[in-house]
Amino acid sequence: MCVDSWLPEKASPAAAARVRAAAASSRAATTRQARLPPFVASAVKWLIKNVLPKRKTLVRASLFAFIGIFPFLLILMIHRPLLVLPFLAILAVLGYAAGLAEETSKQLRWMRRMSGRGPIFWTMAAGHRVLVRVGRRFYGDKLDQPPKPPLALGTSSRGAERAKIKWIPQPTSSFSREKYEVQVRATALAKADSAKDDGDATERGWVSLSDALESEELVLAPLHHSTQYEARVRAVNSKGASEWRSVGFTTKQKPTLIDDGTRALARGDGYTWAQHLKDESIVVSIGPLPSSTRAKQLEVKVMPTSLRVARMGTILVSGDFYAPVESEETEWELRDSSADGEARELTLTLVKAGKKGGPFWPSLLRSELELDVSSLKRVEKDLDELMAEIGNTEAMQGMQRVQELKKEL
Repeated sequence: MCVDSWLPEKASPAAAARVRAAAASSRAATTRQARLPPFVASAVKWLIKNVLPKRKTLVRASLFAFIGIFPFLLILMIHRPLLVLPFLAILAVLGYAAGLAEETSKQLRWMRRMSGRGPIFWTMAAGHRVLVRVGRRFYGDKLDQPPKPPLALGTSSRGAERAKIKWIPQPTSSFSREKYEVQVRATALAKADSAKDDGDATERGWVSLSDALESEELVLAPLHHSTQYEARVRAVNSKGASEWRSVGFTTKQKPTLIDDGTRALARGDGYTWAQHLKDESIVVSIGPLPSSTRAKQLEVKVMPTSLRVARMGTILVSGDFYAPVESEETEWELRDSSADGEARELTLTLVKAGKKGGPFWPSLLRSELELDVSSLKRVEKDLDELMAEIGNTEAMQGMQRVQELKKEL
């Protein structure tokens, strides 16, 4: 095949020359490989794979050897610089030409990370801490540098009425000391106040929680459930304050206990759902629907991992379950949601898959606002319910036995 047919019409002469050279090199390598007998080629491949050291091992061993002979090279460099310097330059050029620069830098980073665990570095770190304490004691705030904002800010945990934020500091100097100012606000209230006054929403509604916090985390409480919040943090010291670093988050839903505390109710987009605290059942209520709604107008598709409910082509609820369900045990019913019959609702009964007594679901669908399940606890079944379950199990086993006997006859 002609190499020129691979080139684009507007390829430069230099690019065309590089392509032709690469093709010639590839053909030469293929020819050399073809000249080798098959058993020789297999032996060479086995030797390279199993006997010769890998590039990483070779580079690491070379670096350790260089560190070992470095004192002698240093002495030799003092007495014979015209001999040692060209030798080191040639080694550096050969390593770069062989493509070992990236691997060498990677191994140097590994050596530095591992060396930080040794006693030499422990001693150096302890001496540096002593130096910092002595310097701060005698010079104090004179050693401060203008602070920088935190590298990152985020929430480590969230609940219905509290959230914990953490941040990664960005110190300008080990001798400089920074404290942190933390503020929080409800996003919706700040936007509403700004809309009334026609002002800038970025500086509205902030509440200061700390002006000189020394730690790098803070618990925000009390908060309101199902509410969007913003938190921001900046570093401050005697030289001034840094820029703000902000993060937004939404508190979880607060569960509502119904049916004498045996079910936990939560809300989704266009539906409500309640998970049972005694068993693995979930009841989903979708509505209100128009009073003219009929069962044949509804499309209910329950898969082990997803749910889709539509009315006359309009999607009412759709998404992936938080965890799998027993789709074959799903039941649904269309009924009136009000006494006057002016609205209807669709009720689905789902059963969680897996072993009994599993964790509570924080949401029905993964895309919905989560429920704070930290306060939920299992409710023990009473004696009548346990006896009913045992009776149902025995009845099912008896029916299965009858079916087996019928098949045998």
